[in-house]
Amino acid sequence: MFEKQSIIRYRVRNRSLLLRENFFPWGLLALLLLVLPLLFALLWYAKNHIQDTVETEVKQALAAQKLDWVAVDVDGQAVTLSGQGSKQEGDRAIAIAKKVEQDAWFGRFTVRSSVTGDFSETAEAGSKLGTKIVDIEPAQETDVIDVWGNVKGVLDSGVLTLSGLTASQAEKEALLSAAGTNVAPPRLVTVVDELAVSEQALKPASALLAERVSRVLSLCNSGQSSSLDGVFTLQCQAAREQVEILKSSALLPISGAELGLVTISGADDCNASFAQVLDGKSIGFSIASANLKPSSSVLLDEIAGIAKSCPGSIRVEGHTDKTGSLEGNMALSEARAKAVVEALIERGVTRERLFAEGFGPTQPRAEGDTRQAYALNRRIEFHVSE
Repeated sequence: MFEKQSIIRYRVRNRSLLLRENFFPWGLLALLLLVLPLLFALLWYAKNHIQDTVETEVKQALAAQKLDWVAVDVDGQAVTLSGQGSKQEGDRAIAIAKKVEQDAWFGRFTVRSSVTGDFSETAEAGSKLGTKIVDIEPAQETDVIDVWGNVKGVLDSGVLTLSGLTASQAEKEALLSAAGTNVAPPRLVTVVDELAVSEQALKPASALLAERVSRVLSLCNSGQSSSLDGVFTLQCQAAREQVEILKSSALLPISGAELGLVTISGADDCNASFAQVLDGKSIGFSIASANLKPSSSVLLDEIAGIAKSCPGSIRVEGHTDKTGSLEGNMALSEARAKAVVEALIERGVTRERLFAEGFGPTQPRAEGDTRQAYALNRRIEFHVSE
């Protein structure tokens, strides 16, 4: 009997130990399965409702104050504002964002934990500083900075192009009208308007500078003029009788501005430029032909540059040595002059300003039957006439 009771107690004790060793908290698993969806729902709600609502309400509050250029980024409860504007506008945007309230579970609160700004100042307010704006400072009045109109003119092949800023539409029209009164084809055919009205106040001397650029350059045959940062400059090619008149006008002092480099040259200067660039050089042709050698391309580029900046008409002369018949050399010299004219036209020189003429061997530069004399006599010359 005693032995049977001992066996029963042994089996009960062993079953109890077995249950404890294999126990698993299934109740906690059920609780975890309830909590996880709840946490997911809370996070989703915070991300897709609260956070998005904060962003929307901050944007609306800024737009109501005409600050819709401010970008809003919300991360959790941290709001970051950014954009291009003055420091005063950035401070005001932060102050507005800090006061915006949002509906929460327990009422309407300002739920943001922080509001910061990262603003770059606009060109009108100063250089782009990328300054962090966190603390709100009282707005301070800033002095209005006047700017230069920086009017520039380019006169090339009868076309005068004016660009830059004017103080008003009336001033712009006056500049174009003043230049238009000097239209005289082929020297000046048309005036192209690339001017704009400034949104900022211009320095008082800007109008005087712009007027001089327009008036003086429109009397040139070609060239360019500018009023960059209050300094008047001019490079002008003009008819001989206009050179001194233009110089006296261009070099008059301008109140509140400065005179920079002013160069006004006539046809004689252009002839000297052609002679200088051809000194020791020659435009090459194939033997007994009007075909230009590729090696002459760079020299022709230089000649075209001078031709485009010179006034009046340009006569391109062809000359040969006396080898061969006179009739053949006359035809060859004219054909070579025409080939050079076409090459200059391809490089942007106006066709109407170029004239080709062949003189054959009738105007030798050197006498004698030497190889050196023949080489000097085979040449192309350029002569400017007003």
